[in-house]
Amino acid sequence: MSAALFATAASFGLALAQDRPPERPTRDFAVTYIRIGTPPAQAEMHVSWSTAENRLRLDLPDGFGWTVVDHENLGTSFVVLDAQRLVMPLPAGTEVIAGMPGGTNSTGRYTRVGNAAYAGLSCTVWRYEDGHRAAGEACITEDGVLLRAIGTHEGKTGGMEATRVAYGPQDPARFRRPEGYEVIEAPAGDGPAKR
Repeated sequence: MSAALFATAASFGLALAQDRPPERPTRDFAVTYIRIGTPPAQAEMHVSWSTAENRLRLDLPDGFGWTVVDHENLGTSFVVLDAQRLVMPLPAGTEVIAGMPGGTNSTGRYTRVGNAAYAGLSCTVWRYEDGHRAAGEACITEDGVLLRAIGTHEGKTGGMEATRVAYGPQDPARFRRPEGYEVIEAPAGDGPAKR
């Protein structure tokens, strides 16, 4: 999953107001996405949201690992590599995944441009611009589920589209660090450094 795709999605979802999309989802869900704007053989990505935990879980394609973003305290977000039994905390303000949905960027300008439907759900299309840094469009439901996003972030273009949305309670354990895994630091150069 490219940084541009995450950053595109992260750019949508700010302070709850009439002129902006919802800040965070209002109920639990699980969504299956495909990448758009890339070769069609791309693997699916699965995203879940727990309202009680106020956390988003992103399961990467091909079982590579998963990431949890804590929207109350971004300094407690982390990446898990199950095959290696490793956990890597993400520094506060890590933008690559900081907002899908429920971003932290508050400098952009949003324009409501219409309505659409994806995965059988209606959504509002929002155009987003943040100077020369990021621009694109996203379709977000009234309850805060990102159904489609495509755009450019710092010169890189990416996008994603929901193919399936399932509302329902999410298991809180799926949004917490697994016990017994080794904790490593985020890579500063060529590879991870152990703590």
